[in-house]
Formats: sequence, structure tokens, C-alpha cells
Amino acid sequence: MEIQRNFYLDKLIRRKGNGLVKVITGARVTDENIYYLLLDEVQMLDCFETVLNGYLRKENMDVYVTGSNARFLSKDIITEFAGRGDEIHMYPLSFSEFMSFYPGSQYEGFSQYMLYGGIPAVVLRDKDTDKADALENMFDEIYIRDILKRNKVRNQGELEDLLNILSSAVGSLTNPEKLKNTFRTVKKSGITSVTIKKYLDYFAMSST
Repeated sequence: MEIQRNFYLDKLIRRKGNGLVKVITGARVTDENIYYLLLDEVQMLDCFETVLNGYLRKENMDVYVTGSNARFLSKDIITEFAGRGDEIHMYPLSFSEFMSFYPGSQYEGFSQYMLYGGIPAVVLRDKDTDKADALENMFDEIYIRDILKRNKVRNQGELEDLLNILSSAVGSLTNPEKLKNTFRTVKKSGITSVTIKKYLDYFAMSST
């Protein structure tokens, strides 16, 4: 039997979209119905591992969480939930998925796909300049920021210089010692191969 509580429902509806967190207080009785909890970008919560572990003990709750940054995707989080987490790793659009809405030919689509990738928020934009801007913003705000924050990197300039050097040498064999020499020649920098190896590990961790 469902009890209508429209007095309170109307209050919530009037507050919809007001830019504030709606705090609902009062007595609640847990029943035997199944409840679904969806937490978006859960890594933004302090001690989110403890929060999720707490929900695991509730038999009538089915929990779904999302996370996109390096901290959430790192090996220590996977270890934390060993045997208790069921991961579904979502990738950007495949070429087949991309072509399901792209209006041009396969050849034109493949060129666009190779240039801009398969991130929906990027490829759904109309203008090429908008797509490029979106990619740059995502790179700075998600990838770089996560690496800096997670690993407490102090020299952001060095990190970005290394990414630029690697990007210009895609397909070429390299190693930390060669990269160190490139830094000395091109950037007049005294960065060590040990630091470069550390940065490379950060990149690899954030890309998996």
C-alpha cells in the first residue's frame, strides 16, 4: 500500500532547481523494499570508501557509483573493494557508435573520429573550433588537474612540458634518459631521469 504525502512532495517540488541542497529531516523507518542509490563522481566525497562500505551492509540497497578521476580508478581503490565491487569500465564511443549519428560518409567520419576521438561531449558539438576547445578544457580540467592533485606535483610546467615532448614524438622509441637530454637541449632544464620516470608513471596510472 502506498501512502501519498503530497504536502511534503509539494514542498520539494517548489524547491526544485533552487541551487540549494535540499535537506530532508525527520523520522524514517527502513522497510524491506529494494532502494537504488546512485552517486555521481563519488570520489569528491571525503573518505568515500568508508561511505560505500557502509552501504554494502544494507541488504535492501543496490548501490551504483561513478568516478572518472585518477584517484577513483587507481589500483588502491580496486584493492579496497576487492570481491565487493563489480566494475563496468566505460570507454569513449567506438567508431561504430560514432557513425550511428554522424551524418557524413564513413571516410569523412573516420577522419573526424581520428582527429577528435569519441568523447560524446566533444563530438556532438557542431563547429571544429568548439570541439578543439572542449578537448583542451577536458585535458586541463580532468587529466592534468587529477594528476597534480593526486600526486602532489609542485612543478606543473615540467609535467606539461613532458606531455608536449611525448606528444610530438608519438611512434618513436624513448626512455627517461633520452627525455632528460631533450629537456636539457630544448628547455634548458635540469630535470632528472628519476623525476621523468615518476611523471611517466603518473601518466600511465591516469590513462588506465
